[in-house]
Amino acid sequence: MASSKARSNAASPAASPAASPASSPAASTSASAPAPPGLTPPPSPFRAPTDRLSYAAALEATGRQAGLRRSERTRLAILAATARLLGRMSPAALTISAVAAEAGVAHGTVYLHARDGRALLEATAEGFAHFIRDHLAAVRDGAAGEPVRVLATTRRYVALFRENSGLMRCLTQAGESGAAESGAAESEAAESEAGEKGAGETSAGGFRATFHALNRDWNGRAAHAIQRRRRAAGRSDDPDDALQTAYALGGMVDEFLAQLYLRRDPALAAVASDEEAVARLLTRLWLAGADADADAYPMARE
Repeated sequence: MASSKARSNAASPAASPAASPASSPAASTSASAPAPPGLTPPPSPFRAPTDRLSYAAALEATGRQAGLRRSERTRLAILAATARLLGRMSPAALTISAVAAEAGVAHGTVYLHARDGRALLEATAEGFAHFIRDHLAAVRDGAAGEPVRVLATTRRYVALFRENSGLMRCLTQAGESGAAESGAAESEAAESEAGEKGAGETSAGGFRATFHALNRDWNGRAAHAIQRRRRAAGRSDDPDDALQTAYALGGMVDEFLAQLYLRRDPALAAVASDEEAVARLLTRLWLAGADADADAYPMARE
């Protein structure tokens, strides 16, 4: 909705990246650069199950399943630790040492699963985007743009945003700031010289790329849903106007949720704990915006 969330041709409210309840975002997996000698490539995005709203909790639960190899359990523990830490700090503040301590593994073990901190952040961002997509796909029912479908995906997106507010902050702020990209701590020697760089010190490159990919796909699908609604009403289904509307409505959704769950605006305290009320409000506004007739507002026409 990455203001911040891949799927079928349907859509529900479009939020920016991470998620716009309009459809499900498609996160793209970027190719990894060759790993340095002695290091394995970064962990691939992990498709966590959707029986939990928390991405970190889903990773942890999977890591406890029987039959996993020790290396896979360690990889999941590292990804879960990264997700938990990003709930408490920015990518710029994250360090490999902090990840190792949180995961309960040796510092060098992290490098056996990720070539550097940036690769770890990218894997976390992509895995989280897949998690959002899969969650929204699981509740999607009915035709694209139909109120019942919009409400269902909006309801789930609100819950995901609230439960994973730290990761959502990483996605939305990376998209907003256009933070400069740089490498994370490349080796233990480099860390001891520089006092250990943050894993995302120049940060958020992976989160920013994921945010934009989610936005493009999500809002493109939302635009198709808007066109479908307008055609059914016998109105113009201009694709450019539909796409611009999708982006505007997606930004509205993410900004409202950021005010609720990231900035905790006191003016919204009365509704902050009522996810159902939030979902119904956003669904009502999204449908009204999607159906808005420009002829009814001559001052807004070109």
